[in-house]
Amino acid sequence: MKSLFLTLALVATLAAQMTPDQKAVLTNVESLAAAIQKGDGATIASLMAEDLMYSHSNAKLENKAEAVAAMVKAKNRLVYEPAPTITIHGTTATVRGFVTTTSMTDGKPVTLKLNILQVWSKIGPKWLLVARQATRLIPQ
Repeated sequence: MKSLFLTLALVATLAAQMTPDQKAVLTNVESLAAAIQKGDGATIASLMAEDLMYSHSNAKLENKAEAVAAMVKAKNRLVYEPAPTITIHGTTATVRGFVTTTSMTDGKPVTLKLNILQVWSKIGPKWLLVARQATRLIPQ
C-alpha cells in the first residue's frame, strides 16, 4: 500500500509539470492499465487505433482484435515504476517506461519486468495507441 501511495504521489507531482497533451496521454496510459487489469475489453479497444501493432516481449505481434482478446483473458496487473516518460512530437507521443506485469498462467502468478515503448497518435480529438513494443528485462 505504501508503494502505491508513493507511486501516486510521484505521478501527481510529474503531472503538475506536464503539458496538456502529456497529461492526456498519461491519463490514457493509466486508463489502459486499469482496463487491462479489469479485463474491460470495451475500454481497452476504445484506447487503440484500428491499425494497432502490438508487440510482446516474446516477439509475438498482434493486431487490435488479437491484443484486446489477449488482454481481456489475461487481466494483467501493470505497475509503472518510475512513472513513464512522455514526449510529444506534434500529433505523436512516445511513452517509455519500466513495467512490472503480473498475470495468472496455469493457475500460478507470473511476474515479468519489461521495458515498454508505446506510440500514441492524436487522431481527431483523441490520443490512441498505435504501436507498442516490449523488451523483457533480464535479472542481473
